[in-house]
Amino acid sequence: MDENAPEPDRIRQSAAAAFAALPGSDIKFAAGHPERVYSPEGHPAYWLVPGLVGGRIQGIARILEGGRVATVGGLRAAATDCAQAVTGLCASEAFRLTKGLAVQYPDAEISRPLLVSDGPVGREAWLYHVKSAAQDLWIFATGGGVYSRPAGKPLAGG
Repeated sequence: MDENAPEPDRIRQSAAAAFAALPGSDIKFAAGHPERVYSPEGHPAYWLVPGLVGGRIQGIARILEGGRVATVGGLRAAATDCAQAVTGLCASEAFRLTKGLAVQYPDAEISRPLLVSDGPVGREAWLYHVKSAAQDLWIFATGGGVYSRPAGKPLAGG
């Protein structure tokens, strides 16, 4: 992503306004670097913007395309990155899970983890596309566990 592009600036401005208007909070958040969330099919879905206090992530805003705010809120505990705040797994932990999947699926091609929204806004997970001659799976991981379904199959009811 080009940090100098107008889109991230507009997203950051929307997040800053949302943090400033957060009900019941007198915390002064600074809007950090937006991080893209994708659909399982790989299409851009929305943005996560960290709310920084003293350089630490203390809040998250979910910003839709065009700058509309979907959600905004503070965190109970500081997070190392936006993904950890919403999935329970930071980016480095998500990359480490790839090694475990390689052992479990030795003949498969396994994609790099991609931060996705698996259904409605706010249902984020790390997605691994696991493909071999015998199977084609989407495997989703969060701090709460791992689940899978056939690749390309939409979330039931989502």
